[in-house]
Amino acid sequence: MLTTSSLDDAVKFKPPSWRGWLIGLTSVTILCRLLPYTDFFLQGTRLTLSLLPFASFFILFGLILTNHLFLTTFRRMLRLSQQDLALIFCMTLVATSIPGYGFVGYCAGEMSGMYNFATPENRWAENLLPFVPQKLTPPPDPVDINSTSPRAIEWLYNGLPKGQEIPWSAWIAPYSRWALMMLLLYGMFFAACGLVHHQWADHEQLPFPLAQAPIDLLSTTESGATPAFFKDRLAWLGIGLVFLINVWNGLGDYVESWPIVSLRTTEFGWNYLTEPPWNGLNPVWIIVAPSVIGLTYYVSTEVSFSLWFFYWVLKACVLIAIGLGYGNNHWDFIANLDAKGWKGTFTNQGTGALLALLVANFWIARHALWRSLGGALRLNATATNSPDAVSPTVWWLVLANCFAGSVWWLVSAGVGWGSSLLAVSTVLLIAMGVARLVSEGGIIYPQVVTSPMELTFLATPPTAMGVSAIVPFAMWNRLAAFDYFRLVPSITLLTALQVGRATGVRQRPLVVGVTVAVLLSLVLGFYGFFTTLYHNNAEGNKTYLLHTFPQWEYSELGKLTSTVLHYQKKQEKLAEQGERIPAAEIPDVARRDMPTLWWILVGAVMLAAMTFLRARLSWWPHPIGYVMWTGQRTITALWFSFFIGWAIKSAIVKFGGIHVYRRWRNFFLGFVVGEVLAAFLWIGVAWLTGLQGGYSIFNGL
Repeated sequence: MLTTSSLDDAVKFKPPSWRGWLIGLTSVTILCRLLPYTDFFLQGTRLTLSLLPFASFFILFGLILTNHLFLTTFRRMLRLSQQDLALIFCMTLVATSIPGYGFVGYCAGEMSGMYNFATPENRWAENLLPFVPQKLTPPPDPVDINSTSPRAIEWLYNGLPKGQEIPWSAWIAPYSRWALMMLLLYGMFFAACGLVHHQWADHEQLPFPLAQAPIDLLSTTESGATPAFFKDRLAWLGIGLVFLINVWNGLGDYVESWPIVSLRTTEFGWNYLTEPPWNGLNPVWIIVAPSVIGLTYYVSTEVSFSLWFFYWVLKACVLIAIGLGYGNNHWDFIANLDAKGWKGTFTNQGTGALLALLVANFWIARHALWRSLGGALRLNATATNSPDAVSPTVWWLVLANCFAGSVWWLVSAGVGWGSSLLAVSTVLLIAMGVARLVSEGGIIYPQVVTSPMELTFLATPPTAMGVSAIVPFAMWNRLAAFDYFRLVPSITLLTALQVGRATGVRQRPLVVGVTVAVLLSLVLGFYGFFTTLYHNNAEGNKTYLLHTFPQWEYSELGKLTSTVLHYQKKQEKLAEQGERIPAAEIPDVARRDMPTLWWILVGAVMLAAMTFLRARLSWWPHPIGYVMWTGQRTITALWFSFFIGWAIKSAIVKFGGIHVYRRWRNFFLGFVVGEVLAAFLWIGVAWLTGLQGGYSIFNGL
């Protein structure tokens, strides 16, 4: 079994063959065409709406079976090596975060939503549209209804008229600017991951559950024949159990009154608790997510205990808050995208804890990072981890240039230098913090409600920034935020580094392969998305990203800009009269949100206190569950699955020992594989039958 310690001594590094490159590029190309169709048209299991890489696992599983079961005769000529398979997995892993919910879908909504949903009632034409940078959006559709000019936005939402062609020229220029923005973020995240990977993998020995799953699939027997996973009866038992449950439940879409095996309920018999503060106990979601249980088996019991324990700590805190007169129910505090004032009491604590956790981790790694930086600056002799590893000089140069490029991009869009610098710094910190959570806890639905823009507003209130800067900043912010369980680039890139290293892929070809996959996905994902949406408009565009999301996003932004404009006009009028706005009449947009700042500081202090106590009291819980308060919807939905994973692993380790734990490892990996196979089965059936919105493998919470 491959582990994360001393990998350079245990693994023989080889470059991938031409077969690995060819299949990797082909797979990325296919995914860029397939993912928009499955996620925005079929709308069953959204393959890009969680960190579980359904498509990458499906391709890997299929290639391994093909490689070892059907290529016996021509094995030497066509057989894929372990390095080939790992490269293919890594390329498809990073590629899936672009064509669907990760980037292109959000980008399309940002570029078009303000025009499509503008009405006289919402007054966006006055308070919003004049401040949208034209270089970041397609040209508005012609006002004259008799005009024969292309209507890029209307046709995207209402369908491409017969005989018309997709108006690519309207989208290429603005999309290119957004693609550059995303490429800079990818480069920044990739370099940061490259710098911390050795520290997290070898010195701190994080489990990397998302990486361990494909590593286990690729681990071979001593003879180098069929991977051990495929010879393990327990593995097939795990696959079969989860696969059959999902097949059975999926039949409910096609057979009337079909009885299903319910894996989730949001009602737990506490509905009679309707009076405060006890109504704060509602809801308690009981959700069994087999893939979450399977990945939880990879993490330590200390971590998995924390992930469900702090859910109940949160519930207790909500009861206390309601009892003190703050809020009326649980949902008042599960602030999906509204974490201001008392509503952000717990969300902002989680954000503060997340930032403090990352600062603590950087402090632990300070010597390694300093040596790496010194080597990059030629201040000392620093060797790379292996002869094939990318040098620290390259990582630091990429980080510095992409960071500077990201700041420049925001400045060129109209945002001030100070705000741009703070925003890019914040998004980097959040990205690495989330990567740490996933690497240590295996959380496949991470969520950080507090956005980079909201944190920047703590230093520069909206009125000080100005509407001309707020609008492009808000557009950038939503694409860079971690608010809706998207495939987060920092996590997929870090996972790719771990998978490549554990399976013997030389780091330089791996980095090249991942980079090529990102570039290819930015181009082909653009083509695949717009082709799918223009030609499948009737239901394909009635999705969150092109309907609910832009309406909500620009409605909130329109309210903000309207308030700022009103304040500025009032301020100018009074200034002409030599007067000032009374302090009591100054709106929130002209003030720093001190409650948010204080709760963030409370979260940071609490994290520090918990870390201190855990170092001295062996029974003190791991603080990762507290950090998860930054996206409370995740632990609200998944606490029970974390609990099951913790209980099973604790019992196995206690009564069976480490040998039994290892023996059952493939059984729980089978849970992940079983969900992947079931997801693609029902996607295939939906494609053949034309069913939309069919059976979904636990998506979107």
